[in-house]
Amino acid sequence: MIQHYVPRFYLRQFSNRRGENYLINCFDKSVPRKFLTNIRNIACEKHFYDLERDYEQDVEKAFSRIEGKFARVYRKLIEKQNVDVLSADEIVTMAIFIITQLIRTREQREHIRDIISKLKKELDRRGVEIVPELEHQMKESLKDEFIKRLQLGMVIDLPRYIGIFLILKWIIYLNETDMPL
Repeated sequence: MIQHYVPRFYLRQFSNRRGENYLINCFDKSVPRKFLTNIRNIACEKHFYDLERDYEQDVEKAFSRIEGKFARVYRKLIEKQNVDVLSADEIVTMAIFIITQLIRTREQREHIRDIISKLKKELDRRGVEIVPELEHQMKESLKDEFIKRLQLGMVIDLPRYIGIFLILKWIIYLNETDMPL
């Protein structure tokens, strides 16, 4: 099952509609090349959130609920182009969505892997002797399933981050230039 880490309703705002398709310009930094593709084909991977024992797709369903609530707030923001029209509940909904988006991507998963790898390298560089049990745990922690669980655990800790976002000043910038975003 293909699972998006950037919701399609959000990607639609940056796409061009051609019939039933929503096409978006992409740039692959690794090649480098630019190309046009359907939003169904980007910011997604097969079984991205699936854990070994998550047969009910609980994670995907939780993200879907968050996206559904935010989609209504997002439409209101697009229509009114003003954050001040949002209720306190809508601001919380937006904060939850933004935090979730920061946590749930492939980039965040690779960032977690990088932190673990750099810790191991730094310990080796300093000549720190690692007990076999910790050595085993560090090797296990670089496996995809462990990193996926760690990443999804960050989503579960969402309430910790919400307070930080709620004290920020929220501003919407509109692109009023001839240059598309």
